[in-house]
This record gives sequence, structure tokens and C-alpha cells, in this order.
Amino acid sequence: MTETFVNNGEMIITSPYDNFCPHRYGEAGSKLLFTQVAVSPVGDELLLDFSKALVSNEQLGQDGIPDYLSISFSAVDAVNHFFGPSSLENEVVVRRLDATLADLFKFIDQTVGLKHTLIVLSGDHGMADMPEYMTELGYAAGRLVPEEIVATANQAGQKLGIDEIVRFFYRPYIYLNDEKIAAAKLDPVKVEQAVADSLTDFDGINLAVSTRSLATEKSNQLIEQVRNNQHVTRSGDIYIIQGDHFKAIHPQKRFDFIISNPPYIPHSHIAELHNEVKNWEPNLALNGGEQGTDFYEILKQSSLDLLKPNGYLVFEHGFDQQQTIHDLIVTEPSLKLLNKVKDYGDIDRVLSFQKIK
Repeated sequence: MTETFVNNGEMIITSPYDNFCPHRYGEAGSKLLFTQVAVSPVGDELLLDFSKALVSNEQLGQDGIPDYLSISFSAVDAVNHFFGPSSLENEVVVRRLDATLADLFKFIDQTVGLKHTLIVLSGDHGMADMPEYMTELGYAAGRLVPEEIVATANQAGQKLGIDEIVRFFYRPYIYLNDEKIAAAKLDPVKVEQAVADSLTDFDGINLAVSTRSLATEKSNQLIEQVRNNQHVTRSGDIYIIQGDHFKAIHPQKRFDFIISNPPYIPHSHIAELHNEVKNWEPNLALNGGEQGTDFYEILKQSSLDLLKPNGYLVFEHGFDQQQTIHDLIVTEPSLKLLNKVKDYGDIDRVLSFQKIK
């Protein structure tokens, strides 16, 4: 059972989470208090208590009409984003989630009866290890650090005579200080462009787009996606686009692994997708070209340049594409097939290769 105590106005966690990896919620009045609670097993446990109260007070499952209850235990997602899947924090939160689910199912059995209940479990997404941890293991990995991006933008502002030109960076937008730009009597369009140009040279950034220039920016598929994302009153001043394919990688860098879930849907099949996919997912993330294989051509050639000797290439493919993609990759004798993997639906889904030269 999780307990807390207050010490000089600071709430301290005392639980198995704390025993393995001490973390403090922070001061009781902190704006981040509830975020820090959520990034721990306690967030799920609080949600469990709320769910029990809801089932009891709304009398779910007590008549002949089916009731639907959706619960999102999201601590695992938050902990993975903050600490990574190989962290002690994640180990603890997964074990505690198992106990939370057991508690929930026991409660439902006692109040409604599991024989009257259909339980469906789903997951959000997978998670890569933290780049710092991968670096410790000897892999070539890196992180786009927001503070470094802001510092680069501020340096560009200083060249224009404005200190601390960035108000804040909320990915993918940088928000500039309009009052300072106005006080300096500078053209905001030119200021944005100057800052954007400085960021385009930043390692790991493929392109930085001034949103004031979108109306006159030469259109292409990438710029069109930025336009579609733009909100007149809410969006920031500069849109940060991370490296496209392998273009933002330093030419001297080499990697032990290249892992990719590329766009692999044939262009002619896009219109047949579910509305929640085709209407909301960026076309760049879906459209694999005429045959759905365009990115695999790039992946094959780039892996030869960027993989270390004996490095690994692992990627997902469409349900009916395995043989086609296999035949495309093995035309390069330096890439040796290692494995073919099926997903949980017993459908061909992943191919892995090793660079042998």
C-alpha cells in the first residue's frame, strides 16, 4: 500500500517505487504535482479507486442492459516516456499495474460477476530505450535536446540585437517573443526566417519552417503537412521538422542497428483505409508510393552507408509484402537475411538483415 508524508511542505512517496528508485512528488502546491503522481504507480491506483466508486455508484452491470466502461491505466506510458522501458521505474510500474488489474478484476467479479463481463485489453504503442542508455551500451544514438534548440534560436536572436528571443519551445513549435521583436522595430517575418535558418543547420533537424512564411513558401508534400497542422491563434512561430529519412545524420556516423516502421501502404490503397487513419494520419507516414516499396529502396541503400560491419537492419512491412520486400533487399549481397517474424495475429510482419561486409 502506498503511503505519503509531508516534510517541509513537500510530499514524499514511500512505496516499492520509492525503495527501488526514489522519486519525490514535489511540493504540494507545485504545478507539476499531479503530473509527477501520474508518472508513478500511484496514478493507476488512484484511477482504480475512482473506477470502483463509479461502478458502485452508477450501479453498472446491475440490470439487463449492457454497460460499457473504458479505463486507461496510463502510468506505464508516462513512465516509459520519462525513464524508458529498461528502467527500474518501468519494472516497478508494470509489476504494480499487474496487481492493480488483479484488484480490479476481483472487484468486478464480486460486484457484477466475471461470467457476465467481457474484458478487452489493448496497448498504446511500443517504446524505444532512452538514447542515453543505448549510448551506454555502445550504440550510436542521440537526442534532440530542447534546451540546446532554444539556445541556438536565442543565439540567432542575439545577432539581431534581441536577448532571449524564445518564449518557449513546445514540440514541434518554437514560440518567439513578439513584444521584443516589436520593440526592436524588426520585421517579424525576417526575424522568424533568420531563426529558422539557424535551426536548419542544427544536427538532427531536417528543416525549420517560419509559419509566417507558409503562405508564400514553395509548396511540397512536407510544407503542405505543416500548413495543415497550423492553427492561426495557437500554433507557434517556427515549426521544427526532425530528420527526414537519413538526411539529418552526420555523414561520419555509423550505427549498430537501423530499426524502421516505414510508410508501406501503396498509394492506390490509401483511400480504402479507415477514416480515423486516412483523415488524421499524415500522408507521409502512410504512403509508400505506387507499390508501397519506395522507402525500402532508400532503406536498403542507406543501410549500406550507415551500418557498421555486422550491423543489423530490422523493419516492419505490410501484411502481403514480405516476399516482395525480401526480394528487393537480397539483391544487395552485403545484406544477409536473418529472420522473418510474424505478429500476434500470425501474419508476416517483420524482416531482419545483417550487413556482412
